[in-house]
Amino acid sequence: MKRIITTMFILTAWFATVSNSFAQGNAAAIGSWDMTLETPQGTRNFPFHLKEENGKLLPSPPFKSAEVKGDAITMHMTVKFQENDLEITYTDKIAGDAMSGDADFGGLAQGTWTAKRKAAGSTPASGSAAAAAVNVTGTWSATVETSQGSGTPTFTFKQEGETLSGNYKGQLGEAPLNGSVKGNDITFNIKLSVQGQDFDITYSGKVEGTTMKGKAMLGPLGEANWTAKKN
Repeated sequence: MKRIITTMFILTAWFATVSNSFAQGNAAAIGSWDMTLETPQGTRNFPFHLKEENGKLLPSPPFKSAEVKGDAITMHMTVKFQENDLEITYTDKIAGDAMSGDADFGGLAQGTWTAKRKAAGSTPASGSAAAAAVNVTGTWSATVETSQGSGTPTFTFKQEGETLSGNYKGQLGEAPLNGSVKGNDITFNIKLSVQGQDFDITYSGKVEGTTMKGKAMLGPLGEANWTAKKN
């Protein structure tokens, strides 16, 4: 009986230690970050956000998953490349307010990346007054500049807290969009099919009053700069 009680005590202590380790790891990653990614096609810059829900680390788009073990973080995203899904895996070490690590482009190429945590005040908690300070609900006229030329899509946003939904209408057609607004950081994703070709498009940028601007990943069309003004 004494041996059973001792074993149960050891297991309880072990589970508590493991749970505490995961919580501490997640806490080290939580916040808003600015990433610089070095790819074979050049440098990419975009913001992302990590938060914790029910003990699980949740990333903002374009990432689909994130996991922390100790001081190591692994994140995944999927992009369209030559009509196929390409999974990019990011591995890294967290050192305070900085990260630096490697990116694997589905085994086809390698890259490096760094990220810097934004100031604490720029990461509002869900439902806080700071999160409500920016609300992009409405219709926005945009200009998108690519190496193949420019486009003038229209975004119709509906913001509820940090959650963003709405509609895209432009040269590639019309489709729903979804994303998030955290502080003055905006990120949203659009999935389109044009003449049998799938486009997975991600916009990220900053909101400044009735204007916004940033970078867009346009799948097979590459990267673009974009600006938008509220109608």
